[in-house]
Amino acid sequence: MEETQEHLDAFELYHTLIHSGKNKTQAVLEVCKQLNKSETAIWGWKRKLHWDEKEAIRSKEIQKAVEEQTDGTIIDNKVSYLSMIHDIFQKYIDGVEDESRQPLELNTTTDLVRLIYAALKIQGEDGDDEPIKVKVEGSNESEIPPEVIKEFGNFIINRQRTANDGGESEPTKT
Repeated sequence: MEETQEHLDAFELYHTLIHSGKNKTQAVLEVCKQLNKSETAIWGWKRKLHWDEKEAIRSKEIQKAVEEQTDGTIIDNKVSYLSMIHDIFQKYIDGVEDESRQPLELNTTTDLVRLIYAALKIQGEDGDDEPIKVKVEGSNESEIPPEVIKEFGNFIINRQRTANDGGESEPTKT
């Protein structure tokens, strides 16, 4: 059977009805009614022109498009969250360097490590016990072990305490 525009229109209507919640029989009966065709004709078109297979393919295409849109939304959200985290870091650094405002309060190295790991997880890095992969412009990718991140956290916390106390402070342990 050669597919005509009338057949294509009937399939489009059938597909729309299926996706509006009708079952196959209800969809076929509605196509018959709207196109003023007999049930025998529409059931024959459905079988000979493989509407169920076409509908399954179309549904997968629609699902894929929805997933791609959802993935895009997730990526946009990750970029937004990462930007917020970077802003927090920048405010902290700016506050410590120019003393123009109270810097972000990080009371323990764990606070800083959590903030760093939140940023890394948003970027797709995962695992608290795994080295963190970093790439500095103009160099190859390298790894930072978790203990170095914690040492950096201790350094930042001690720097903050020194700035807040105006003097020396004891090294922080986690």
